[in-house]
Amino acid sequence: MKNKIIIRAVLSGFCVLLVSCNTKKDENVVIDLKQVKKEIQAKENEYACNIQCWSIERDWILCR
Repeated sequence: MKNKIIIRAVLSGFCVLLVSCNTKKDENVVIDLKQVKKEIQAKENEYACNIQCWSIERDWILCR
């Protein structure tokens, strides 16, 4: 009984390794650098706006 469990565990592990280590790449990935730059700039602008708004709110609270 123990031998069957061990054999099944080893075979299952081997099958998992075969499936997970498949190195074929069927898809070609295309990266649009202009779009990436636009998205980064939008995130930077959003961050700057949040920092500026936080600074204004902080100054307003401190000036009361």
